[in-house]
Order: sequence, then structure tokens, then C-alpha cells
Amino acid sequence: MVATFTEVVPPERLAWVEPATGMHTTSTLDDLGDGRTAVVIH
Repeated sequence: MVATFTEVVPPERLAWVEPATGMHTTSTLDDLGDGRTAVVIH
């Protein structure tokens, strides 16, 4: 996979686009406490 990051917001969000397909992806990370993290990928 080749991608270009379009947004980096530590430690909350990463977004990128894949030029070959034009697909945009955003990953959101949420600290749930007690060592756990929720990850939502759109």
C-alpha cells in the first residue's frame, strides 16, 4: 500500500489517502483508561 497522510493529530487521529484507489481513511483513537484504547476506522 502507498498512502499519503492528510492529517496527524497525536494521539487522537490519523488520516490518509491512497492515490491508487482514491480511498480516504481516518483512524480515531480514544483512551478508555486502564490501558485500553478504542480504535474506530472510517
